[in-house]
Amino acid sequence: MAAQRQMATRTANAQAAADQWLRRAELAVSRGQDELAREALTRRKALQADADKMAAQAKMQQQACDQLSASVRMLEGKISEARSKKETLKARAASAKSSIAIQEMIGSLRSTSSSSFAVFDKMEEKVMALEAEAQSAAALATPDALEARFAMLEGGGGVEDELQALKSGLLKQEVARPRVEDYISQQQPAPVAVAARSDVDYELEQLRQMVRA
Repeated sequence: MAAQRQMATRTANAQAAADQWLRRAELAVSRGQDELAREALTRRKALQADADKMAAQAKMQQQACDQLSASVRMLEGKISEARSKKETLKARAASAKSSIAIQEMIGSLRSTSSSSFAVFDKMEEKVMALEAEAQSAAALATPDALEARFAMLEGGGGVEDELQALKSGLLKQEVARPRVEDYISQQQPAPVAVAARSDVDYELEQLRQMVRA
């Protein structure tokens, strides 16, 4: 910019000098001094040529400066665009990294959840198997009431055998002994409650009284 101003100043000075010699030539002509006017025109012509050259150079310099300014503006625009693209790429890269991290986190959570659920499923299967085994063991260890009663009778130290022996002995002594009904009637009168019982209970009561006798 300083060189351009200097060139413009030199061009203006050269043009001013050429114009001054043109006025001197006019003055010499008006005074009738043609030879002096001729010399003034010669000097003016040389100065005008220098001024024209300087003007042309100044114009070319101005064009170069304009082109340079345009190039600088274009370069600045490209630099700004590059910076913008850089920021955009950085943002995209950060977004991609975040997306990758999120996807990895989701994948890890899915894997962990799957493995955890698989462990829970196995634990549930084991618990169900243990519960089924416990129920089976409880069913085997807890017979029903009727089976328990007969088990007590069967495990009573030969009660059934003793009962059979008692029956056999009673049959052998049937002739020598009075009938059960007569014996019971002689001992004590049958209570009203016994008469009201079923046949099975009545016979059982008779057997008990005979055993006591």
